[in-house]
Amino acid sequence: MTEETLIELAKSVAETLNIPWENNLEQILRFCAQKPQCFPTRSRLQEPLVSLNDRTPEQWDLHLTPYLKHYHKDRTQQITLELVRTKTDPIVDEVLVYFGRITRETLNTVAKHHRLSMAAENLIGTLLERYIATITQPIGWIWCCGSTVKATDFIGQQGHLLLQVKNRSNSENSSSSGIRVSMAQYGVNIAKWHRIDANSGATRWEQFPDNGATFELSEEGFQSFVRDAAIPSNS
Repeated sequence: MTEETLIELAKSVAETLNIPWENNLEQILRFCAQKPQCFPTRSRLQEPLVSLNDRTPEQWDLHLTPYLKHYHKDRTQQITLELVRTKTDPIVDEVLVYFGRITRETLNTVAKHHRLSMAAENLIGTLLERYIATITQPIGWIWCCGSTVKATDFIGQQGHLLLQVKNRSNSENSSSSGIRVSMAQYGVNIAKWHRIDANSGATRWEQFPDNGATFELSEEGFQSFVRDAAIPSNS
């Protein structure tokens, strides 16, 4: 399996799925073809690919179908605020009443606002990636939406920078950091950036790689993007 064969196979799968072929998608696939360890695996415990020949053409065909679907969905899906669907633990009410001194008459209102806040927090990561993409893609950065590159959200600096983006300093789990460590063993170094420090509340836009040199990211720009992206909630 060569790089060009992979690209042609991916184009064929995209045509079958009626997914438009994009330069950004082709750049992702070519990058991963040259660094097969960067292709996502089905589980974090699965060994990374060493070469494209680790999969047969038939296996690649099966792999590329969900791969392209996830890419297209993540890139084009409309952003909406969706309420958390998990059921509330009833003991939470008792804690609020007896520890938080919340009256039972206001519990429903408190619960509604809490679930709205949780929904908003779940949405911020998506909004953050899309904002960064709108600023960096025009100058050559690659947005790795749809989990198309392992533990990587953006590729910058002509392919020399792999970057994982987080909203807060405390939002990374051990699995995510573990993947970065394991990838380093294969010579693939993934940098990490977070927007806001969880302890101080200070934003870190000035520490985003290349910010201020070839593009400008800012809190004001992000907030403006969020306002423009908003649509009325169905709730």
